[in-house]
Amino acid sequence: MAEVGMATKAMAEFIGTFLLVFTVTCNVFTDVPIFAGVSIAFVLMVSIYSLGGISGANFNPAVSLALFGTKLLGDDAGISAAQFGTYVGSQLLGGIAASLASQRVFNDAVPLGPSKKFEMMEAGLCEFFYTFMLCFVVLNVATAKKNGGNQYYGMAIGFVIIAGAYGAGAVSGGCFNPAVAWGLGATTIIHNKSTVMVALVYTACECAGALVAVGAFRMLRPDNFVSAWTVSGNNTTPDGGIMLVSEFLGTFMLVLTVGLNVLVGSKAGAFSIAASLTSMIYALGSVSGAHFNPAVSTAILVSGRDKTFSAGTYCGYMGTQVVAGICAALVYQTILGDSMKLGPQGDYSLSQALVAEFVFTFVLAFVVLSVAVSTTTKSADMFGLAIGGCVTVGGNAIGAVSGGSLNPAVSFGIATGSLIAGGGTGSIMNAFYYTAVDLAAGALAAGVFRVVHMVDHQEQLLNETSEGVSTPLSKCLAEFVGTFLLVFTVASNVLTEVPVFAGVSIAFVLMVSIYSLGGISGANFNPAVSAALALSKALGGPGIDFTTFAQYVPSQLAGGLAANFGYTMLFGGSIALSPTEHHGIAEAGLCELLYTFMLCFVVFNVAVAKNNQPNQYYGLAIGFVIIAGAFGAGAVSGGCFNPAVAIGLSGTFTMYKTYVFCELLGATLAAVLFMLLRSDLLSERVQSIVLSGPLPDIAKKLTSEFLGTFMLVVTVGLNVLVGSKAGAFSIAASLTSMIYALGSVSGAHFNPAVSTAILFSGRDGTFTIGSYIGYMGTQVVAGICAALTYQSILHDSMKLGPKGDYSLIQALIAEFAFTFVLAFVVLSVALSTTTKSADMFGLAIGGCVTVGGNAIGAVSGGSLNPAVSFGIATGSVIAGGGMGSIMNAWHYTAAELAGGFVAAMIFRATHAVDQKEGYANVPAAYSQSNVLVS
Repeated sequence: MAEVGMATKAMAEFIGTFLLVFTVTCNVFTDVPIFAGVSIAFVLMVSIYSLGGISGANFNPAVSLALFGTKLLGDDAGISAAQFGTYVGSQLLGGIAASLASQRVFNDAVPLGPSKKFEMMEAGLCEFFYTFMLCFVVLNVATAKKNGGNQYYGMAIGFVIIAGAYGAGAVSGGCFNPAVAWGLGATTIIHNKSTVMVALVYTACECAGALVAVGAFRMLRPDNFVSAWTVSGNNTTPDGGIMLVSEFLGTFMLVLTVGLNVLVGSKAGAFSIAASLTSMIYALGSVSGAHFNPAVSTAILVSGRDKTFSAGTYCGYMGTQVVAGICAALVYQTILGDSMKLGPQGDYSLSQALVAEFVFTFVLAFVVLSVAVSTTTKSADMFGLAIGGCVTVGGNAIGAVSGGSLNPAVSFGIATGSLIAGGGTGSIMNAFYYTAVDLAAGALAAGVFRVVHMVDHQEQLLNETSEGVSTPLSKCLAEFVGTFLLVFTVASNVLTEVPVFAGVSIAFVLMVSIYSLGGISGANFNPAVSAALALSKALGGPGIDFTTFAQYVPSQLAGGLAANFGYTMLFGGSIALSPTEHHGIAEAGLCELLYTFMLCFVVFNVAVAKNNQPNQYYGLAIGFVIIAGAFGAGAVSGGCFNPAVAIGLSGTFTMYKTYVFCELLGATLAAVLFMLLRSDLLSERVQSIVLSGPLPDIAKKLTSEFLGTFMLVVTVGLNVLVGSKAGAFSIAASLTSMIYALGSVSGAHFNPAVSTAILFSGRDGTFTIGSYIGYMGTQVVAGICAALTYQSILHDSMKLGPKGDYSLIQALIAEFAFTFVLAFVVLSVALSTTTKSADMFGLAIGGCVTVGGNAIGAVSGGSLNPAVSFGIATGSVIAGGGMGSIMNAWHYTAAELAGGFVAAMIFRATHAVDQKEGYANVPAAYSQSNVLVS
């Protein structure tokens, strides 16, 4: 690989830190209520994926200090003193420059210091612990030899910010980075809103966290230094003491995050806690297995699939995990001066709480076994996301019932803290009850796993010389279990009235179930998906035969009905299947048709299309369709997109008939369009009969661009007009899913600004000026068609332009800045030979919408896309809103295209190493990129 010059590395560090601090300030100034932490985490994640192969993507003097520290201790993956000095200077300049720029845009400064009610000591502790976690995760996922060549590094590091932003952030503001502290401090000191001492204290605590991370990394990863492990060939096994330290650290950070989030009343508590689990699993999975939970350890022991995990090790793990939970409780109580009790919430009984704990601890333990232990369904890069996702599922679904512990270490940590604080012994008794059901759930998960994944046992009998085959019983059981969990999670979120994250919880249970059972049955969990696959097979394409279809659909419907019985017994209530208030059956049916189409279409493209195989993103792409539809369309129809879900709810025959008909119609449309775009999968005979020959490549590409842009803009309109609280996240999910589905067809631009960036980057020799014009025209037409569609559903329109008291100039600067981010990330993760990503490209690109939509949604609306701008504006004109929106669309488009152009120019400078290596003239050469630290 060609060497990257120090000047280019410094520029990359400056840009990444600038974007991070600028996003922080935008979220604070616009007072983003819930997703600010996610927006900031995602800008860090996408910047890491974009620039990691250039500079190592430190963007933080504390991270650079940690890497310098490991270098001094003998780790070649660290950075030199000269590099450390250069990086820190670039990072501090980037942070200060971003703060000064945001001050010019918003005419204000973000104060640096502890939040109200808290002192410097408490804030310093928060900065210490989460900077430690950040640096520790960086060292483990980006430099540890046993984790080399992974693709999850950016997600693992970014998710640390979600872990810390909501709990610790409510105390200290959540810097975890001296460049953020000094960037904010530079302007606040000028305005007398802070002092130099505050920035110095924050920096000292953050650097202390970094140094402790170095020590912990040195202890747990001796093979990165002087080998202290037993080595046999290329295999290394850590000793028992190291594994227990690993379990302590992971459990400690998990329970600390739980306590901080719950006690400050975080609105994204389950998501933040899940992020902490995800990051620490990625960091320590190759050390101790990253159980962090006695119920998980129980499941692994009972499953019998890990022969190295003995009863003695099990007891050591359990004891360590519980002690870590108690220590964490003492720390969060020290920081917040408060404690909490363990037990049923609200008016729920202990029996209800225990049943809820049992169900969702079962989900967690089963997913761990499936994605981390099974030889059939384990995932190389998505295991941490899948396991952590279970906390998002259960924490939201039953948090209002039991508190959503799902972990005896959490339960005993909370209970012991309550006892010490004088809360009596009630919580301790509840901890024993919770622990009993959690351990029972882990054992049951192991039993069900052994049945469903018996194919693993077949492979062992065959000495792994050939693959085992899942039996029809295993497949049907898998379909039943997956559908049951999906419908039960839907009902739990609805009946406990989860305010914001219900759609995310439901999407994640689908995602984790797909990763857990996809290798067994294909993980349909939906009669519409099975129908689409059967139709494709009947027409000569890929899919499932009629016999399999006839087995799957009854299993799915039985799962839905069993879930209906289960949630009715648990909650004593039912859910009426019907359009929401102010909407009719026609509008609800159209929503069901569109998003069932999208769901089936994405399934076809990510799980069936040969051009996308093999991949690890299939579960993520499919699950994110639910996030795309749940918040906008869900506010109209309830968001079933699945006949098994519809039938699993309570409704009239008319409602069932209408919903199921529209869902099956959407599935049929998905099968037809899939065959049009992927005609290479069909036999020549079928092509001649059905298609009169294959479509020309340009027609496929333009159809692809139309479909992707259409679904994106429909999702924009529905979310905005229904007032979704998760609008940017939902819109980002739609973009992510369609990029994964269609990236190998057209490159999945879906945005004239992206097409502009690709054209001027010069890195895609197949993308000509003629293609550019065709793409742009198709994208804008698709945006307009989408606007007409969402207006016909909601009978409403919106205007395009500055929001609130912001001026047009402020709105255009905002659009320029975050369209630049989007276009730059596209070029980096999809075109660059140095930083492209085989499986994370869609998440990174879609994540840019989460970043910009939240950061500047209150300024400009966060269009970031001329197709969105002209779609909204044209719809407004047709609805009688005047020509103002059209004029603003031209202004926005100019700023957005300029953002794309500048992104191309900056990309050519930061990624000049690509030209030294040579690059392929292909539109979307997605392949695995290695993690580079320097």
